Amino acid sequence: MAAASCPLHYRLGARALRRAPRIRCDTLYAVGGLYGNSFALSSLLERANRETRRTQVVFNGDFNFLNCTPAWWRQINSEVRHGAVHGVPHVATLGNVEAEAAAEHFNGCGCGYPSYTSPGVADRSDQIVRELHACAHAAGAADFLPWLRGLPLGIVAEVGDRQVPVRMTTTMTAQP
Repeated sequence: MAAASCPLHYRLGARALRRAPRIRCDTLYAVGGLYGNSFALSSLLERANRETRRTQVVFNGDFNFLNCTPAWWRQINSEVRHGAVHGVPHVATLGNVEAEAAAEHFNGCGCGYPSYTSPGVADRSDQIVRELHACAHAAGAADFLPWLRGLPLGIVAEVGDRQVPVRMTTTMTAQP
């Protein structure tokens, strides 16, 4: 059964955000919850490539989820890791789906559902991430697993002429 709260290793304090990687851009595409949708990814990149100013695509965790074949796994993770828009490489943060899929051993989906969530929902999430974990380890792309494990939990993006900071975190709980 899935956890009723986020695992402790997902917790992120304000100090961690102060030390988080920083990026600068004129246009920010914050892609939250791609969930392995290659059609959405293709459309998003097509649109981002039409931008005329410095554009940054940030995959804000959970870019994997339903891409549960080795070919889909490699396709999505290859684009997130190696892709770029006008020469500006994509950036990614670690979501619970990536953390649990890339883990040495499966420990649950890490979804942190609230107590009022139906146990069936949590159990299905565990089942999906368990299959994604197996797929990730069978994909023949072992270099992706350490890369995923090393993704930051958050970043700070400074966007536009005034460089307004946007702090992005993934699935963790913010702590003081």
